Amino acid sequence: LVMGGHFQYVSGYFQPAVGFNAFPENALWQLFRNGGLGVSLFFLVSGFVISRSTLQRDKEPVKVNARQFYVRRAARILPLLLVTLSAATLIYAFYPSQSARFSFCFANPEGSRDTVFWCALTGLCLNWLHVVRRTFFGLQWDICWSLAIEEQFYLAFPFFLKWCKQRKNLIAPLLCIVAAGPLTRLYWKNACPSSLLPALHNSFSGFELIGMGILLFLAVERSEAYLKSRPSLCALLCLTGATLMFVALTRVPFALVYGPSVLGAGAFLFVLGGIWLPMFDKIPALLLLPGKVSYGCYLFHPAVLFFLFPVISGLPIWQGMICYVSVTVGGASLSYAFFEEPLNKYLRDA
Repeated sequence: LVMGGHFQYVSGYFQPAVGFNAFPENALWQLFRNGGLGVSLFFLVSGFVISRSTLQRDKEPVKVNARQFYVRRAARILPLLLVTLSAATLIYAFYPSQSARFSFCFANPEGSRDTVFWCALTGLCLNWLHVVRRTFFGLQWDICWSLAIEEQFYLAFPFFLKWCKQRKNLIAPLLCIVAAGPLTRLYWKNACPSSLLPALHNSFSGFELIGMGILLFLAVERSEAYLKSRPSLCALLCLTGATLMFVALTRVPFALVYGPSVLGAGAFLFVLGGIWLPMFDKIPALLLLPGKVSYGCYLFHPAVLFFLFPVISGLPIWQGMICYVSVTVGGASLSYAFFEEPLNKYLRDA
């Protein structure tokens, strides 16, 4: 979704077309125009996965090892981030291009890449600079807004768990965090109607979905005995969740304030029901690949789009998209196999 949304902007491919013959392009435009909501989905998955791994390893919130948590988090996030940002900085500084695609990917003329920008980027608070300045700086840098929100949350996560002490004490504060998401988006929508950035990129908007992911983990834990014996109910939850996700992804006027909430609720129900269905008992290894390479895809795709665009711009729409995604996933797969996973293991064991 995120890659398709950015492909739409830089290529000019996806415009609402008229007529049956244009249906494939129209269908893609309909899906990818809300591609930014893919980040909301990523936040929810992140909350589910991180809370699951942390609480299954440390058993109770009060027993969470903060040092071990930070080491694991840094080992997963920092190496590839530092390499990607270093390479992007070299491209920005020395690549001889003044093209529109260079401006889109590395040097948006509306955004000043001054000292404050570089401090916000490396200090993992770029999302708040988006809120304050209400402008983009270049896609390769701008994608770090979501990473900033995620790390702001996880910086406090071990202390939040220790404060709550028990699983049951997590629910009420997490519900407050979830409620703060649409409330802050509604506030910023009314306070700053000329820009979407304050509403969507403030930290509380992202915290909502991460909190929802943690609640999903707690719900999955508690519902195992009940839902495992009720496949019809699980199927209904899946269908309801899929419907809500479809609504969130295809209703633009609806998307700004409530879109992330509805998408998150849909994903919550879909996973809560689907995880206990027999058809999902054995997930093929191929379907686990996106979880391994998603981080690399997210960091690489702006540069891939920039360098590959002269090739894909001359291809039919589907071929261009497939080429773009294939190169990005291929590069991310190599990075995971030969750089991220070995280095991650080394750093954790050190």
